[in-house]
Amino acid sequence: MSITTEYLIVGLVPVALLAINAQATRRVLQDDLSEPKQRLAQFGMIWFVPLLGSLMVLAMHREPPAPSGQYSQHLYYEDGGDGCSLLARGDVSDD
Repeated sequence: MSITTEYLIVGLVPVALLAINAQATRRVLQDDLSEPKQRLAQFGMIWFVPLLGSLMVLAMHREPPAPSGQYSQHLYYEDGGDGCSLLARGDVSDD
């Protein structure tokens, strides 16, 4: 290996780690369901355990599904009076 190749490898490793950490940090910031303490713990894991922490956070945080632009069929539970609940669709009538 030449000196230039070694410098290139040594230079790219920190850049790659920084990019992975930045991506994991962005995912944590976009997560609206996490509590502040949980986010703080995830930031600590990302930045104090660089590669392993960020890979774990990226594995846990999935991208939310894209909205379809349509309403889903709402399901609800009906109680028939016998203590058992029946699953019914909201668009079905009891005629």
